[in-house]
Amino acid sequence: MKVPSMSLIILRVVVAALVAAMLAVRSRQASGPQRRRAFSLGAVAFGLISLSNLLGLLGVGGWPAYLVTLGGVAVMLASLVTLVFAYRAGEFAGHMDRARAIVGEERRKQDEAARAREPRS
Repeated sequence: MKVPSMSLIILRVVVAALVAAMLAVRSRQASGPQRRRAFSLGAVAFGLISLSNLLGLLGVGGWPAYLVTLGGVAVMLASLVTLVFAYRAGEFAGHMDRARAIVGEERRKQDEAARAREPRS
């Protein structure tokens, strides 16, 4: 198996850390307790994934790196479950209403365009 280059591992560390930071900021801005918790858990998960990649960069392998990676995956799954709970609690109602309105408007435009293309008899 080919070992990834050092620059690729550094890129993974930086990208995971940036995603963790963005999710941490988003968790402060989120409305609703479940959404805040989900974004916070996502930030922790990406922080653990970044740490896991950093451990690989430093040459620390074996159980410590495995446990950190496993912890990151577990927290990511908890984040996704919490997002589902937030959705079921209605914390995404405003977003869903906007999405429905956008889809409805797009369908209306497509229907009008299709009628305009139809030959008139």
